[in-house]
Amino acid sequence: TDTVEDNIVLYAYWDSTYVSIHFNTLTDETINMVIGSKGAPLDLNQFIPTQTGYAFLGWYDEITETLFESDVFTDKDVWSYAKWAMIDYNISYHLDGGENDLLNPTQYTIEDDTIILKDASKEGYDFLGWYDAFDNLLDTIDVSDAKDITLYANFEEISHSVRYFDGGSLVLEEDIMHDEVITDIL
Repeated sequence: TDTVEDNIVLYAYWDSTYVSIHFNTLTDETINMVIGSKGAPLDLNQFIPTQTGYAFLGWYDEITETLFESDVFTDKDVWSYAKWAMIDYNISYHLDGGENDLLNPTQYTIEDDTIILKDASKEGYDFLGWYDAFDNLLDTIDVSDAKDITLYANFEEISHSVRYFDGGSLVLEEDIMHDEVITDIL
């Protein structure tokens, strides 16, 4: 044994067997930190945040800015943040033989403004509107819906009223469809 002949200062040092992982979703969603033993199994798939209009790309180390992919608790505490990618949603148009307006977009994101749909056109037909698969009439697309959309053009064939006169008197009146050929005149 050693003999102490003067005042000495001793410092306690210990190495924790537990470490923590902190998650910053960069959204309003909160994921509580996780504490585990060094080297213990870790399943990061339990900690997947969601954000409308964005795809989660993974947890990134706040200091090194690299993807944090460990399947075990590391030997030190980790502060991680979620990385996100904006999703492009598709708009499909079924035109029933017509033509779409060039200003109607084929994609949108959650950050776009509300989309005001332009009319489609079809020779000999009036455009009645855009409908979804549930027969709802749509004239705008609310981008906060954040989903792929299929739209159907609805047309009505144009008819014309034809009047037949004989000596100034109306003899017959009939409706014919646009581009219909009249073959039998009184």
